[in-house]
Amino acid sequence: MGEIDSLRRASYSLRRALHDVKGAIDESNGGKPRILFVAPHMSTGGMPQYLYKKIETLVEDAEIYCVEYSNVSDAYVVQKNRIINLIGPKYFQLGEDKTKLLEIIESVCPDVIHFDDFVEFFVDTEICKTIFSPNRPYYIFETCHSSNIKPEDKLWAPDKLVMVNQWMVDKFQGLGIPLDLLEYPIENFIRPDRTSVLELLGLDPNKNSILLATKHPIFRITGNL
Repeated sequence: MGEIDSLRRASYSLRRALHDVKGAIDESNGGKPRILFVAPHMSTGGMPQYLYKKIETLVEDAEIYCVEYSNVSDAYVVQKNRIINLIGPKYFQLGEDKTKLLEIIESVCPDVIHFDDFVEFFVDTEICKTIFSPNRPYYIFETCHSSNIKPEDKLWAPDKLVMVNQWMVDKFQGLGIPLDLLEYPIENFIRPDRTSVLELLGLDPNKNSILLATKHPIFRITGNL
């Protein structure tokens, strides 16, 4: 019993120290959780906009960090720039060496790591083995932005799935992983004055104009229709 009692006393001391450290951290940062978002890319599109809106919503109530796993474009950076404007030096961009993600995690010490797509889509297997360690001191959340993946293709089990719509919730509820629904909010934008916008784009307000916008440069077709 002597050895067991010694181990139990050591455990009590460690838990007491942990409680004191946690209290000091909460006091210094107002009890805000530290969240590390990991995005597969930040090239202008739906997923980066969804992530930007999450960060914009949470930035006052949490310490937000963000990692861009792969830089696929230096041209389409609308949401990337918006996020950098919100969190500044807490934005990281990985180069060719993806193991830098593990160094960032050890440096940031997040309470939550939130992958903004399923890790099966973009994170190296060896890196996943480390991040999903059973002894991890953080929670892992994942959000899926693709309708192509099947529940049986999910290899890594996070602590929670945060889905973008009810269809995704219904599709993955059989995995036995806690699920939350977080839909993009409906935004009512004020329509700008047509004439001033067309003139800004160098178009004739007296003609019917069509703007074809894709993820690539904007193509313009003008003419009388």
